Amino acid sequence: GTFGAVAPIYREMDDPPSGSVAATAAGAFAIELGQPMLWLITATTVGFILMLLRASLQRGRDSFYSAMGGSCLITLLLLAFTNAGLLGTATSLIAAAALGLGFAQSKSRTVTF
Repeated sequence: GTFGAVAPIYREMDDPPSGSVAATAAGAFAIELGQPMLWLITATTVGFILMLLRASLQRGRDSFYSAMGGSCLITLLLLAFTNAGLLGTATSLIAAAALGLGFAQSKSRTVTF
């Protein structure tokens, strides 16, 4: 979040005030954290998607919440590369609730070998 605070310092006096610099959330992450960190976050997200979808397959009939968490992560990953709405408060709150349920319900009660 420091880029938005520091950017007005380096503009000329007659420049119009700038809004959001990055058009997408992935662009904002690449600007503020660097491109290697963006791809590390993307790879970690793909790993969590695979973990949640695998858990939904293992749970059988009770696979709704882990499948919901996996599909929520897929949607968030696609949204990060298409618009900047991912960084809003409402999106973060709804995603946190859906992912919390998905991860909490991804563990099975039975032991699988």
